[in-house]
Amino acid sequence: MTLHALPVGGRARVQDVADQPLRVRMASMGLRAGAEVAMLVHAASGARIVRVGDARLTLARELAVAITVEPLHVQ
Repeated sequence: MTLHALPVGGRARVQDVADQPLRVRMASMGLRAGAEVAMLVHAASGARIVRVGDARLTLARELAVAITVEPLHVQ
């Protein structure tokens, strides 16, 4: 699934970022393979606000759909 499709309140682990230039940019913000993310907000514009570690990031729709994640199931 993509990060864009993760529901609000959902948690996931980043699997991959679609292309190399974007991968480098996202890694500099903490969004790299293996990082855990939490979905905070689905904005009406399609943007997503996520938490990665102690940081909150706002990602445009185009960025969020380029990031593949594996949902984490909290028990």
